[in-house]
Formats: sequence, structure tokens, C-alpha cells
Amino acid sequence: MTAPVFQAARARGTEQKIGQLNPTARYGVSDEMARVVLFLASDEASFVNGQAWIADGGYSSSNPVIPGKLA
Repeated sequence: MTAPVFQAARARGTEQKIGQLNPTARYGVSDEMARVVLFLASDEASFVNGQAWIADGGYSSSNPVIPGKLA
């Protein structure tokens, strides 16, 4: 799903900039996403329901919100 983004960045020589706006200063990897899924599918999360889990390294909580502007 993200392959076109990485391919375009490699072609421009800007691959190192991917994830720079994220508080973790990097992009997430599939193993990190899989761990969230495994937790939610496990008995450890048996009391979790009706929630939207965002696994983005803090990106969505660190960007300023500008009223009336989507992007």
C-alpha cells in the first residue's frame, strides 16, 4: 500500500525524509502494526470494544489542527 510513496521518494533521493514529521522521526514497520492486531485479537484485549486504535507513532496527535483546513 505504501510502495508507491517509497518508490517516488527513492527516485527523488528523499527516502530519508519519510516519517520526519512523526514524533518518532521514522515511519512504522509492518511488525509494529501486526503487534497491535495481535494484541487486539488476543485474550489480553477481551475487555476492549468499540474503539478506534490509531497506531501512527504519535503523528495524528502531534499535528496542529487548523480550523476550516483539512490539509
